[in-house]
Amino acid sequence: MGRNMQRYSGAGLVETDRQAQLRNALLTIAFGVPLLWAFLYALNFYPVTFWGFAAEPRALGSGPVRYYVLAGETRGRRIVEMPSSTITNALGNRNATLARAIQMNTQFLIRSPHPRNAQLWARWRMLPPDASLGELLAGWGDAYNLRRGDNAPDPLVAVRLDEFQWPYVHFGDFEQHKASWRVQLTP
Repeated sequence: MGRNMQRYSGAGLVETDRQAQLRNALLTIAFGVPLLWAFLYALNFYPVTFWGFAAEPRALGSGPVRYYVLAGETRGRRIVEMPSSTITNALGNRNATLARAIQMNTQFLIRSPHPRNAQLWARWRMLPPDASLGELLAGWGDAYNLRRGDNAPDPLVAVRLDEFQWPYVHFGDFEQHKASWRVQLTP
């Protein structure tokens, strides 16, 4: 049984090992290249996002919705929108969840907090709301500048996070400003 071994397919056709290898290589390329491209460049594989399936539909009037807008200020005083998905190369813009968790100081309430968070808790005993939100904003700003590279013509000098609330009563009143945080970045 050498290199020229022949196989019979279900249709009665004869296929050599060489032909089988070629067929398998072509099938691998035909299926593998589009799949690899989808993983590298596509954010959603379906017309509806995955988390859209997990979201429960809500009726108008069922309670307010809080959301956040992240923006940066460049050295030239230009305002730049900073979706967290562009900073972290994530599948979606999840800054609302992370910002809300940091604002509520949940990082101090877990079973085994980071040693630095445990030191802050021991020192202050009663933490103000959003005790480490400035660090999150500075981290997002530094990551944004890092992704753009050292030769970026207009790096960020400040990061701003605005909190809005939509009462969820009707569709026209969705931009009620609640709070703002701003952090100056170190050069």
